[in-house]
Amino acid sequence: MEALKPILIIPLFASLITGLVMIYVVGTPVARIMEGLTHWLQSLGTANAVLLGRSWAR
Repeated sequence: MEALKPILIIPLFASLITGLVMIYVVGTPVARIMEGLTHWLQSLGTANAVLLGRSWAR
């Protein structure tokens, strides 16, 4: 069992902890930011979206 610890058990738990942190700590705020940006872009009219695209292209 001691030989498996650095090869299998520690990487498994480290990956599990990293995945959970990404989902619950990082994922939630990023999802809210993406929802806000999506709503903002959908609320733009066609003319405003064209002007915004042209201003960013410069």
